[in-house]
Formats: sequence, structure tokens, C-alpha cells
Amino acid sequence: IYIEASKNSYVMYTSGSESYSPPPIASYDYDGVVASYNRQYMAPELHEEMTEKLQIAHIEPILRKHGEYIVYGTMIENGVNREKKMRFSYYDREKNIWLMTRTDITEIKEERKQKKLLQEALQSANAANRAKTDFLSRMSHDIRTPINGIRELVELGNRYDHDLEKQRECRKKIWET
Repeated sequence: IYIEASKNSYVMYTSGSESYSPPPIASYDYDGVVASYNRQYMAPELHEEMTEKLQIAHIEPILRKHGEYIVYGTMIENGVNREKKMRFSYYDREKNIWLMTRTDITEIKEERKQKKLLQEALQSANAANRAKTDFLSRMSHDIRTPINGIRELVELGNRYDHDLEKQRECRKKIWET
């Protein structure tokens, strides 16, 4: 959208297909059209605030100071909420002509949300894996110690194959372990 701020007018170009490009839309009431558009395509609780943020009187001092103004909003398209990024910058600073682009960022936000969920799932899986490894390490030690004792007693009993009393004593210690 090309906006002549001093005249409160604009010309909007929209993208079409390769074979068809819709004609530009023009108006000499930018502020009024913005208010009407926002009432139609924004949730009622948001359209007044967004209309104020998109008015020439609000944008102009920000553009003068920073050379750029970005605002995010949610528009309703075909009954579905779509996240939009609107970026204002100077097309011609001397004539106070601005360029406003509106980009649908819904998919980008969804991708970031999915990426965050995947990162959280990965962190959770890594924590579970560390807990499992720690558990198995402790259990391995807790099991190896008595098994080693049993093996020693069996070997000791085998050394005294002719002494039944010593073998009985080893079996008793194994049983009690």
C-alpha cells in the first residue's frame, strides 16, 4: 500500500496469480477505510486498539523518529484467525509517502510454536534418558555386589568339595544373602 500521509490517501496493490493481477484500490480516506476494515476483519475487542495503531496521526511521529513502524495484529479471514505483520516505512520521505506491507505470519508463528514444543519434548526425553541411565547404573551396582559375593561363596564351596560342613556353611551364607 502506498500512503500519501499528507493527503490521507492511499493506493493498494494486491498480488494475484501469474496470469491475473487485480486492479489497484485507491481512496482519499485512509483513516476511515482502516477503521472500516478493522471493524469487519478483526475481533470486536481488538479493532479499536488496532485502528488507533494504524492511524496516520499515530504512525507519523514513529516513522519520523525511527524510519520504520511495525505492528502485529490478528485478522479474521474466512472465519479463521490469521496473524499479520504490518510494516510501514518511507517510500519518499520528502513527500511524506509511505509504503506499508502486510505479511501473513501465521505459519511462521505455528512453526516456532511446534519447534518450541519439540525442543521441550527433546529436553524431557533427555532428562528421562539420564534418569534411566542413572537408575540402571545404581541397580547394576546393587545387583553386582551380592552376585559377586555369591560367586565367591560358590567358588569357596567348590574348593572344599570333600568338606560337606564347609559347603553347607557356604550354601547357608548364599541363602541368607
